[in-house]
Amino acid sequence: MRRTIFLIEALFIALAISPVFAWFAVPMAYWDREHDWTAYFAVGFGDTTKYGALEMRYAYKDTTIIGDLNLDLPLFGIGTKLFAHYIKSKTFDPRKSEIFVTCGDSSVEITDTRERIEELNVRLFQKYKADIGSFWGIFGEYNRGRYFSDYSIGDVSGFVEHAETTEAQYVGGGLAFGYDTREGDMDPEAGYYFSIEGGARYLLEDTSDADYVNATTKSPKVEGFIYIDQYIYTPTSALPVEIPLLTVQAPTVIAIRTSGAYNTSEVPQLISVKGRDDISLFRGLPPRKLSGYAYFVLAADIRISPIVRMYTPITPLHLLMPRTIPDIRADVEIIPSIDIGKIYGANPEEQFYTWGLALGMKFTKRLTARYEILWTPKFDYTTQYFSIRQPF
Repeated sequence: MRRTIFLIEALFIALAISPVFAWFAVPMAYWDREHDWTAYFAVGFGDTTKYGALEMRYAYKDTTIIGDLNLDLPLFGIGTKLFAHYIKSKTFDPRKSEIFVTCGDSSVEITDTRERIEELNVRLFQKYKADIGSFWGIFGEYNRGRYFSDYSIGDVSGFVEHAETTEAQYVGGGLAFGYDTREGDMDPEAGYYFSIEGGARYLLEDTSDADYVNATTKSPKVEGFIYIDQYIYTPTSALPVEIPLLTVQAPTVIAIRTSGAYNTSEVPQLISVKGRDDISLFRGLPPRKLSGYAYFVLAADIRISPIVRMYTPITPLHLLMPRTIPDIRADVEIIPSIDIGKIYGANPEEQFYTWGLALGMKFTKRLTARYEILWTPKFDYTTQYFSIRQPF
């Protein structure tokens, strides 16, 4: 079993353009069980009314590329959000758990049956105020997936060494209604949030008339769906934390998320719920190990801040140029977490839970550099992850 290698952070730079607006860049590297060593780079900006961040990951071992774009801008109504997720990696094809390619009078087993996939998911959400604390919104989605394989399914011999490429595209949209008493939605510390979304997706293209990864699942022409999210944040300012020779009263936020979704049919891989597809759902699961048409999840964080306003790598620059660079401090967070959930239509279709422990550096309510170690007992799977925002 490979030794767990902890975070190596190369550099963190956060320069303020004005007292209320800042941009930041985060180049670093970390080790992930799925992709081995992963290079990470993020760049963004933010203030009290707007936020934007582009995160890029590259894993040399299997040439994985992952990109996430988050924009939260006050363009119309009470906010416009754009989220885009891109991944180019390898995944297991359920049709090809074993591949034997004919070679002369014998057959050769292909041990690495992972195949290459490329997916792009884009979501645009426009939010409007409905009443005190309540809102409504309209959203649109675009999903595109491409699947590349070096082996095609043959008529008799099983597989032939012949490349195949399949592609699928969906567009969709719908309406959302909700209630929100939080002060901020990127790194909230108190309040309550509830939302319900309903909509449909339309199949634009499917070159195989089936799931572009799993041909046993047909792609519906029209797919309806519903999503429900609920967040509760409870702050406390007097939770004792025992440290050798010292006891501190650490500000703490208990964050709880309950979420569920249902699609009207067995959906293909492109629009299915996938384990650890992003940082906010099914934390700690092996990537794409489980996928299905419906889910529920209960997630909880205990965000403890034993050190408040700690000096950062920016402090020496502030001392040299106090009029140009502000005194940027950070709150240190220690965050135990647990996720409990189930994905319907997955194999196996069983309930799972994941334990986690994170170390966070909270620069602002919208910028929290967070490094966490996660363990899923069901798969005996341990991995690590880095992000620049709280998962919920």
